[in-house]
Amino acid sequence: MTDTLAHAVVARSFLDSARIIKEDGRTSVLTGTLDRVSPPIDVFLKTIRLSGRAGALRRWLRLTPGEAQWRGLELLRSRGFAAAEPLVLFDGRDDHGQVCEVLVTRRVPGKTLLRHMHDQDLPPRAEHDLARAAGELISQMRERRIRNRDLKPSNLIVEEGAGDQGSGTSQPMRLVQIDASGIRRGHSFSNTMDMLSSLLIEPTGCACPPRLTLRLRAFLAAMPAHRGGKPLGRKMRRLVWHALERMIRDHGDPTPRVNPLEHPAES
Repeated sequence: MTDTLAHAVVARSFLDSARIIKEDGRTSVLTGTLDRVSPPIDVFLKTIRLSGRAGALRRWLRLTPGEAQWRGLELLRSRGFAAAEPLVLFDGRDDHGQVCEVLVTRRVPGKTLLRHMHDQDLPPRAEHDLARAAGELISQMRERRIRNRDLKPSNLIVEEGAGDQGSGTSQPMRLVQIDASGIRRGHSFSNTMDMLSSLLIEPTGCACPPRLTLRLRAFLAAMPAHRGGKPLGRKMRRLVWHALERMIRDHGDPTPRVNPLEHPAES
């Protein structure tokens, strides 16, 4: 199956019909449908260019970005988190003959959290549900001793149907992680703060910062009940909140080098 997928994603018919999500000179991300497999599969295709001796050494040691992404996705899924399903990872060459690795994952239907924040297309209740879900995701990662060094809203898909009340039953909002290159084992309180700041810095740099009430909703959901064996009371939460604000303020210019809103991931 892996060989079939590898051949299908490099077929000209797929590449011509696929849509660009991200392109920054080193990494390209496409999305499209693999019609040459049965049944057809909607996928994300990530191409990472590797160059020089450093790239060759990383490939030999299996420490390439694609390997890290694959291991991160599998670790997330093994710990019970919603994450994109990795399908195949292989080496190849781009149109210029440069060595690259190609990672194919199953496409997650839905918009990124950042796109929802930018479009402001959700009712207030759904916005608060999403903010709480983002904070709870961080809390769950702390409980399961795992962290994500790149937990940005553009790396989270709001799963289609999650929170939909059209059927008369409310479903919890579910955030699916699609980029796991920053996944690491272990979690400290500083990691909680780092992930919270990542959630807020990117939308600030994209001119769509969340309202104060939404920031507070995510913050309170992410905070542990205790720290250092002591209850995290109101006074301590206030101190931690001010520390988080300082982290974001001291970050500097939050404008991303590549605009993640330029190529929407959703169809």
